Amino acid sequence: MIAILTDSHSLAQIIARVVGAQRKHADLYESDEYCITWVAGRIVDLAPPAAYGRARLTPDLIPLIPEPFKLGIRQEMTARGMTTDPTAVRQLHIVDDMFARCRSIIAATEAGAEGEITFRWLYAYLGYTKPVQRLWLSALTDEAVREGMTHLRDSRDGDALYAYADTRAKADWIMRVNASHALANAAGMGRNALGRLMTPTLAVIYARYRENKAFTHAARWQLAMTLREGEALRRFRYAGRIGSRKTADSLYSRCTRCGQVRITSVEHRTAYQAPPRLYDLTSLQKVCGERFGISAARTLAAAQSLYRKQLITYPQTESRYITQEVMATVPQLLERLFRQEPFASMRVHIDPKRLSHRSVDQAKVAGHHALLPTGQQPAGDLTQVEQKVYESIIMRTIEAFAPRCRKEVSLVEATVDGLQFRSRSVHVLQPGWRAVCSHEDDTEQDETDDPDVGFSPEETMPFGGISLGTGHTMPEPLYSEATLLTAMQTAGIAAAAERARIIEALFERGYIERSGKTIIPSERGLQLYDMVRDLLIADREQAQRWEQALAQIGRRERSAEGVWQDFVVFTRQVTDQIAALRSMPWPKM
Repeated sequence: MIAILTDSHSLAQIIARVVGAQRKHADLYESDEYCITWVAGRIVDLAPPAAYGRARLTPDLIPLIPEPFKLGIRQEMTARGMTTDPTAVRQLHIVDDMFARCRSIIAATEAGAEGEITFRWLYAYLGYTKPVQRLWLSALTDEAVREGMTHLRDSRDGDALYAYADTRAKADWIMRVNASHALANAAGMGRNALGRLMTPTLAVIYARYRENKAFTHAARWQLAMTLREGEALRRFRYAGRIGSRKTADSLYSRCTRCGQVRITSVEHRTAYQAPPRLYDLTSLQKVCGERFGISAARTLAAAQSLYRKQLITYPQTESRYITQEVMATVPQLLERLFRQEPFASMRVHIDPKRLSHRSVDQAKVAGHHALLPTGQQPAGDLTQVEQKVYESIIMRTIEAFAPRCRKEVSLVEATVDGLQFRSRSVHVLQPGWRAVCSHEDDTEQDETDDPDVGFSPEETMPFGGISLGTGHTMPEPLYSEATLLTAMQTAGIAAAAERARIIEALFERGYIERSGKTIIPSERGLQLYDMVRDLLIADREQAQRWEQALAQIGRRERSAEGVWQDFVVFTRQVTDQIAALRSMPWPKM
């Protein structure tokens, strides 16, 4: 018999249907050839400090660097403290019994880093040495599972991915455990937590907050005039910078005294706005946050649910591209989408013989391609959030393969008493992809529906009006979840699926709060930030360098052992810095 282990009940059901395992028991499916069961995520994890006889880490015991690390059954927080999760114990017994009866194993956990350590840690904890193959899926449709079962991978193909995930998890463990205990010892702040990625993220949020509040507004002036041609009006702006009120008043007076405008150049050109690329997880989370106010964590949860319901491809992707092989299936996919009632009217915007290839790039697909719908019809059981996420993915898919938006850009330059003014306008000639789903953020600056005014070079005329506007420079805005996700991605902080969990952890710890869509700091978080802001653990550039080093393990560019030894040295430096805080007076939190 062949044992198949998944990390979701829904996938176990699909595999059972595909392979004909029709005998259903309480926690598994069976046939004469296969036995299939599932676990609820990572039920075997890195053991806590207590497993090493170190329930509390005093200064002389820090840093704790286990050699080797111990694995243990997942723990959960209860009223009595941390205890072994009974669900994990029960599932482990079922898996152990299934593995004992089989001749070989198929690892069908999530096709990514998390799925790799979910299976391998469990397999190592149980101590089996039976042969293992890997089922690697980018979608959970029957067709995808059937194809995957026909082309099972050698488990050794995932060795580099496992080394990356394993080293990453252990690095997170030693930094979280040692830094948090070091802070408790140094400042008596035992209810606080520091982390390899959480603390740099906190620093990103709070640095922006402090910059925003310390910003000094500076006055600015804008000189503008309006020209009329028949009933049409066109607004021109002064091309120079105005540095003072005195200069602004002088320029205004100079224009009003002259009263005449000379057109110096008129340029019309055709421009194109390319269709947007397909979503990766972060761009999906950003759009759902900005348009619908859905948090990054809820967007991820909805996407995971849609994936399990066979409606979209693997959601935790960091690529916005697909391969040429996947592109070959897109015409059929679009046809299936257009058969669904809400999207039937979108057919007119697509030319199946001239699909955009902007999202096609084999070199930019590592692991999983961009998010796509599968074309399956929803069963009518979607939540409101799932429906919005699902429709967003479908609309983006149709947009991504639609034609370019064609525009005419007009640039007119004029002078008043030698002062140069410019006017730019953009008119949409053929909306192309923008006809699919019009959003305000698709609109280009200076885009207008007003008729263009026909000016000619060297033409002179009086201006219809002139105005002197005043304003102030503005600080960079405080982060929303959407803009924070972008900042984390730009800074190289965390993998796509982790970013939402880090943000939620900061909320749960009480370090940040929501004010509408804006993230604001809490008093508790400000105190922690002020304490660690100059330390290595809060350095976003250090976080980025470690993310890059860990990623090199997955690409087989560096050895896991080499990166690990370097990180151990770094952890000692971090805990030494935190220990030095002991001599400073800090408020109790």
